[in-house]
Parts: sequence; C-alpha cells; structure tokens
Amino acid sequence: MAYGPTWILFAFFSILNFIFSIILVRYYADKHESGKLTKIVTVFTLFVPILIICIIPLDIYSLRLVTNYPSLKAGYYVIFSFILIISFIVIPFAYFFFEAEDEDTTTKKKIFSAFRYTAFTFIIVLILLLVGLLVSPGSVPEKGAKNWTKAMFGSDSADDSMILFPIGCLTLLGCYLFIFYTAYGMGTMPIALLKKKNTEDHIIDIQNELNEIRDQKMAIESREMLTGNQLTKKELTEIESLKKKERILSVETTRYSDVEQGRFEKCSSCLKMCSRFFGLIFLLVSLFLLVAFMASLIERVFKSECGWRCGFILKEPSLNPFDLFLTSLAKGFPMDFFFLFLFATYILMTTLVGIIKISVRFLWIKMYRIRKQASPDQGLLLTGLFIMMVSLVMVFQFMNIAPQYMTFGIGKNVDGMPCSLSDVGVDPNKCKMSMISKLAGRITVKMSFFAIVYYIFDWIFVILLCIFIIVAMKKKVKNTFDGHNSDLESDDGL
Repeated sequence: MAYGPTWILFAFFSILNFIFSIILVRYYADKHESGKLTKIVTVFTLFVPILIICIIPLDIYSLRLVTNYPSLKAGYYVIFSFILIISFIVIPFAYFFFEAEDEDTTTKKKIFSAFRYTAFTFIIVLILLLVGLLVSPGSVPEKGAKNWTKAMFGSDSADDSMILFPIGCLTLLGCYLFIFYTAYGMGTMPIALLKKKNTEDHIIDIQNELNEIRDQKMAIESREMLTGNQLTKKELTEIESLKKKERILSVETTRYSDVEQGRFEKCSSCLKMCSRFFGLIFLLVSLFLLVAFMASLIERVFKSECGWRCGFILKEPSLNPFDLFLTSLAKGFPMDFFFLFLFATYILMTTLVGIIKISVRFLWIKMYRIRKQASPDQGLLLTGLFIMMVSLVMVFQFMNIAPQYMTFGIGKNVDGMPCSLSDVGVDPNKCKMSMISKLAGRITVKMSFFAIVYYIFDWIFVILLCIFIIVAMKKKVKNTFDGHNSDLESDDGL
C-alpha cells in the first residue's frame, strides 16, 4: 500500500498510548486490593478509543493517495464495535463482579451475579442496535439542502445506522461528562500550575493556618473556663475536628521542612519555574481551544446554509483558527498527526484532572474518589468509561472546530482552491471526503437531533470553561498535597 509507512506511525503512537494507559492504571490502582481484571479492563478501556484519534490523520493523508479505502472504514467500525462491547458488556460485568466482592459467596456465584446484572445493559445495547437497524435516519430535507448533501449521505446502509445510532447515543452521555469534567480540568489545571508555590511559601502558609486553628481551639476551650459550663457536643466535635486538622498540617510542615533541608532544596525554584512554564503553555492551549469553540459556534449559525436540518454543516471552508492550524500542518505530514495526538492527550489529561478533583459522580452524588494507589476497582472502571466516552466526543468536536481538515485535508478543487462541499462529485479524483467525515455526518446530518443537542452542549461547555478559568484565577491556592492529605485523612477517619 502506498501509505504503508503511515501505518508504522499509527502503530508507534498506538503502542505509546498502550504503555501510557498501563502506567496510568498502575499509578492510580489500589496497590493492596485492586484485581487483575480491573487493571486489564481499564487499560483497554483507555487504549481502544484513542485509536480513533490515531487513525484520523491516516484517513486524511489517504485522500492524497487512493480513490477508495475500505480498510479505513472497517477499522472505524471495528473500533466502534469494541467501544460498544466494552461500554455495555465488559465494564458492567467487571463493575458488578466487584460490587459483589464483599458478599460471602463463591467466585462462581459472583460471576453469575455479574452476568445477571450485565444482562440489563446487554438488553439496552440490543435495543439501540435494533432501533438503529429498523429506524432509518430521516432523509435530508429538500428545503435548505443541496444536491451535495444527498450525494454525500444518500448511500448509507441500514448496517451503518445500526452501529452509528448507539455510538451517537453514547456520545450524548459523553457530552455531559465533557462539559463538566473536561471544562473543569481545562480551566483549573493551567491556573493551578501557574499559582504553584515553592516549599518556603507553603511552610509559611501552613504555619499561618496552624496558628489560626490553634486560636480557634483555644477560643472554644476558654469558654469552658470563663463560663464554668461543660462544652456542648457540637463544641467537642468541633475541637476534635480542629485537632485532626492540626495533626495533618503538622505532618505536612515536617514533610515540607525535610524537602527544603534535603537534596531537593536546590531544585525547588527550578521545579516552580517549570510548573509555571507548563502552566502558561497549558493556559494558552485552553484559551486557543476556547476561541476555536466560540468561532465554531458562531460560524455554524451564520454560515450553515441549512442550519439544524443538516447538522449545522458548513458548505464553504472554515476560518476557524484550529482548522487553519491543522490544515497547514497537514501539508507537512506527519506534523498534523503529532499535534492532533497532543491536543487529544491534553483534552483527556484535563478530563482526568477533572475526575480526580470532582470525583466520580452520578449527577450530584459522589461515588468514588480517584487517588494515587488508593482508587477502588469500581472507580477505576468508571473513570476508564468516562474517558472513553469523552474520546468519542472529541471526534465530533474536532469535526466542529476543524471541519476543513477533518473532511478534505489539504485537498484542492479543479480550480486549485481549497475544497468545499459543492465540489464533491465534480471530479472523482478531486475533493474526496474522509471516511470519518462521512461517518460523523451520517450521525449529525442524517440524524439532526444529535447535532442540535451537541450544539447546545457546546455552548454550555464554553460558558462553564470561562467560569472555571475566572474562578480558578481568583481562588486561593491550597497549601497541601492532595496525595498526602488523602492518606492522612484516611488514617484519621476524616
């Protein structure tokens, strides 16, 4: 195949992603109680969806070389199928298996119990597949739509809809996670790195906080001496809480003092400088993505000829800065591959930060905390599931903020101008569409309900990201390490 070396690049980034997934799971898995099943399932849950991001640049590059690419379509459908199997069968089975871990039952009974509960999620995915198979996507309306929309999406089969409909539903759930976890992490992580203090500043802050706690404790105890009355139950509980906080801060003071007096003293200022450097880079990336999202939202309203009826698709090349950036990089392949992978990694990294800070939740209910070598099995499984769904959302987000790159790459029409949807079909060797743009279009264009919901979620994401950035800039930096505090709190029963 003419683009064989590109598959070597795909294999390299896939292996890199697999290694990173293993390291991540080992870092957060409970070192005492986490089972092999949890680790294996979570690793593959993190690994599989990133393959979509890795295969997109190959899809774009192949437009220059071949007239058809059935292997790419098969690759996408294999990945989508794995995502459905992992989401609705593998993760539910592993989750319910460990939910029964505390029960006084044999392994055989636990497996049977897990299969019984997994049957419900299996029925759900069967229903979604059946709906996708039987309910043919609505045809593109004549009003406001042109022949190019029919030419692009008129040939999809029922088999396509059977897979793409449940993927669209899964992406809807991912949008909810994207607007909270990803927006929170993308807004707060860079600011936290910029505000990171050195060891000496932390010691001073902790000492001030210790003095405040001791003053509060002394004020409560002095009431008993002045009034002669015994302290109330509420006051005793408050004193006990203050004592626990005092112990935690005292231990933190010792740790910071050891760091300052030890061999890391000379590195303190260097680490602070590196932290601020990466914080600045990450903040610029977050702001760049924020501008790209806002430009996309505005552009889709004013430049889409058929609006929500065809998924806000743009007929002419986009002026989005993210789109222009990737399209220019595509001229020097594999630069676009490298930067797209970096952007995807950054988005998933901020999502993980959001999950760690907010905890794994069902709506407003906190379920599991993700901590270094202390995360429960169920928490790890759900974290992997959340990141996988956010990865699906990323595919559609890249389609929104980089439509020209994701659809045509660097393709030119017969006049030597950048391709537009009007040029599709004019010359069979010009302006070929990428496979990912066709698959995504069959969800958002032929099933416009998804496009409308995605568009609304995008506005919520932009608003929340702005709020999180502003709040993070005004918020005071915490004094203590999260990992250390978690261990101390668990020891004290906090």
